[in-house]
Amino acid sequence: MASEAVDIYKPNNPGAGASRTAADVVIDTLGEVIGRSEAESVYTTRARGRPMILDNPQKESKSRLEQKSIAIRRQGDKRRRRQNITHGKERLTPKIIAKGLKYSTFVDIHKLWCGYMSELLNLSALASINEPLEAYLSSHAIGMQTKLVKADFHGCKMTVKASKCPTLIGSSGIVIEETANIFRIITTDDRVKGKYLTTDLGWAQITFATCSASEAEFNLHVYGSAPDRPEPSEPRASV
Repeated sequence: MASEAVDIYKPNNPGAGASRTAADVVIDTLGEVIGRSEAESVYTTRARGRPMILDNPQKESKSRLEQKSIAIRRQGDKRRRRQNITHGKERLTPKIIAKGLKYSTFVDIHKLWCGYMSELLNLSALASINEPLEAYLSSHAIGMQTKLVKADFHGCKMTVKASKCPTLIGSSGIVIEETANIFRIITTDDRVKGKYLTTDLGWAQITFATCSASEAEFNLHVYGSAPDRPEPSEPRASV
């Protein structure tokens, strides 16, 4: 028995219902409850030409929104902490340290620094004074110390004589980097050392000398907290 072919896309009711629109469906449905004329009036004033939401969108609870806000804020804080740590490591990393640095490279810089310091402190006048060198330096100590506070120590050859950190004592070399809390030096064996002298270590006494014929040796105090500060020492002449 041959089966009859059926068009599955053919409307079920190809009569009057085929021309019905969504508006007709709404009006007919409302008309069964409130009457057709009232349904047409309601449709015209409240629904015609307006977008209709068939489903209520699911709204998140206030507590859920607060949890999300806290999670986002924590992620931001964590990201900022990582950035601060990375930035701190980059800031504390001795970028000046590079392969191939030699002590001999900075000897000429030290000579330039000696000329700069001699001019800054007017050390050329030491050869023409008639009074003892110790007395002259003692009488001019305050003025010299004021200049030393603002002086540039790049190229200075210095030695740590005293410090609350035992590992600093005896360190000697030419300064290749100077910051607010650090003197980074290169030693005669081409080793670069950088020590914090004012933050956690309290204070350090650093000795350096100029390159004049009558050398003047200076003690530079670098300190941290006020109770640890030693009394400033005066410049001392050395033979």
